[in-house]
Amino acid sequence: MPVLSVPTGGIGVTIDPILGVPIADTFSVTEYGTGWAKLVADGSNGDLLKRLLQGNIVVDSTGVAVQDPSAFGGLTPDNTANGYTTPTYGQYAVSTNMPNSNAPLVNYIVCSGVFIAEVLQVIDDNTMIVKDSGVVAAFGISSTIFGLSTNSYPLTSAQIITTATSDGFLFLPGQAAITITTNQTITFSPNNYGAIEPFMFQGTNGNTTMIYNE
Repeated sequence: MPVLSVPTGGIGVTIDPILGVPIADTFSVTEYGTGWAKLVADGSNGDLLKRLLQGNIVVDSTGVAVQDPSAFGGLTPDNTANGYTTPTYGQYAVSTNMPNSNAPLVNYIVCSGVFIAEVLQVIDDNTMIVKDSGVVAAFGISSTIFGLSTNSYPLTSAQIITTATSDGFLFLPGQAAITITTNQTITFSPNNYGAIEPFMFQGTNGNTTMIYNE
């Protein structure tokens, strides 16, 4: 049961406190429309497709891989007249056009203090479409982001508690930041599937408490 104390200027995000999904590239918003934005990575630090779709997880504090696509099995296509698709064991397929059956790992991304957004589609190695929730506010600004997974770490309960001297901003997927005033207890209720969307809180004054998955 993570219990975070978010200080003035601090940021708390509802993720697994041990495991993280680092996405080390920097990203820029290159296009946007009503309710969506297109983020493009500079490609200098790894493979976006591998990290978002295939599940590249490391322990933040040590950098040790917990799940690495190179250990996955896959399918190697052979389109010759007498060829056939061959299973590959212990390594990912030659072509990323035929991924294995693992569900996409990252389905939300966070830019600290700027936005939290749901990933709608990964187009290619360096591009993804997200639901716009303050993303356009970062238009033209390269940002380092990190991924969240409601598949590997579903959020089932959560509270934000401000005191007489604390307040801040709540970031929810698909919405602009919401002001949370003093002396508030915000309790999040799960949906029909028993899950809560991840969120981010940025402290403005004092120390605010975040409790989740209790």
